[in-house]
Amino acid sequence: MLDLKGAFKTKKLCPGYIGPFQIIERVGEVSYRWALPSSMSGMHDVFHVSQLRKFVPDSSVTVD
Repeated sequence: MLDLKGAFKTKKLCPGYIGPFQIIERVGEVSYRWALPSSMSGMHDVFHVSQLRKFVPDSSVTVD
């Protein structure tokens, strides 16, 4: 189970952004649809390009 407690207080998906997720399709000129896991089924799956960040792997961070 993904713990998102407190992630929405800052309006960013914490810790340090979650993911990476596969981008399924481009929706419009500046939006993308993500393949989200079933544990995040209540979350909207289309995001504006300004909300996306490049994934930089960090070996000190683990996501269960």
